[in-house]
Amino acid sequence: MKYAYLFIPGLVILALPMIKALVDGHKAKVAKKAQIAAKEAREAARREALRKANEAREAKKAAEEAAKAAMPKRKPGRPRKNPLPEERPQIISPDPQPVAQPAQIPEPAPKPVTYCGNNAFAGHVVAFTGTLPGMTRREAIEAVKKNGGTAFESMPAATTLLVVGDRPGTRKQDKADEWPSCRKITAEQFFIMLRMPLTFEPDAFVSFLGQRLANNNA
Repeated sequence: MKYAYLFIPGLVILALPMIKALVDGHKAKVAKKAQIAAKEAREAARREALRKANEAREAKKAAEEAAKAAMPKRKPGRPRKNPLPEERPQIISPDPQPVAQPAQIPEPAPKPVTYCGNNAFAGHVVAFTGTLPGMTRREAIEAVKKNGGTAFESMPAATTLLVVGDRPGTRKQDKADEWPSCRKITAEQFFIMLRMPLTFEPDAFVSFLGQRLANNNA
């Protein structure tokens, strides 16, 4: 037993690797924990920096929108090319001067046509083209019938007289020119035949009417 202390250095020498391994293992664990803590700290710092950057960006955007809303659309004093309706100056037009209207001359009333019952159209078939002043087509047909003739709205082949009024058509006039038994008279000649007790044939009536009109114009 008195030599037992001689084994202590050997035990120490043998225990040193174990102690060193334990110490190294502990240091490794501590270093690993430090690395993990540092990594977590860096991640937290990065997240905090991103949060602050986002907050700063949102605040800047909100400030720009507020400044844009508060800023006038155009610089003061600069005229607007197309001003708003409420900004346009009110132009007061002068009172229009009354324009003197020309005196309206009343048109003379058409003279009434008297049906003399003179048989001026006896034996004749009368047709009409155009309009007659102061008389409708139905009234003209009735006037011909009262004066001994026959009248139609259309133009039958037996027509002997074609009364040519205002704005006449060409179809009936062409037929009158083609049919040898048909003669054309004007609206004025038609009215004269209604008013005067004539029984002339168409050719004699035309010469008589021309002479009478020449006497009236003289």
